[in-house]
Amino acid sequence: MPYFFTGIENSGAAVYQFGVYSGNSMDELSVCLEVAPHITTMLGFDVFSGMPNEPAEQIFQDAWLPGNFNAMVDFDAESPREYANILEARLEYDFPNINFHIYDGLVEDTLEANKDRLPTAFYIDFDMDLYSPTLHAFDFLVRNNKIVEGTLIGYDDWGGAPHDNFQHGESRAHKEVCDKYNIDAVKLAERDDGWPHKHNVWRIESIGIQ
Repeated sequence: MPYFFTGIENSGAAVYQFGVYSGNSMDELSVCLEVAPHITTMLGFDVFSGMPNEPAEQIFQDAWLPGNFNAMVDFDAESPREYANILEARLEYDFPNINFHIYDGLVEDTLEANKDRLPTAFYIDFDMDLYSPTLHAFDFLVRNNKIVEGTLIGYDDWGGAPHDNFQHGESRAHKEVCDKYNIDAVKLAERDDGWPHKHNVWRIESIGIQ
């Protein structure tokens, strides 16, 4: 992953992490930013109260059923906001050269509430596992010009079911948004840990919104 960040000079862009939970992915991305000192902002989004309901399709992983990955319970916090504050403080202590902003709540709410302060995305890590929140976040960022030519997008769980690509989960969300906005995206890398845990990275080549 660090080689994707090498030589970056765009100081106005940021890294987005969707699906924070313990913060391990934000730790890993922060290490990657050591080779990209001009990227100094990282944003995290998570409900921290467990997996939300997926109304649009079947869930094929028991781990993704509503209520799982509840950070408040797993890390003994009184509220999602308290946990977000604790995690933000820990990350800022460990990586003092990065400005962290962690938003608790559904992405359907937090993105809209903060859209005027959101920077352009250099890299987006989608790790929400489910189709609906991934679709909403991707669509929102395109509509609000936060995803631009050159933005990198990574998916932690590309295949949401034991079917072909683009039928379920994050891959379905990717295809639908790319089709909707006439986006040309090129896959740069993929690691296959078996469905649904395929990891891949895409680069946005062009956005021809119609």
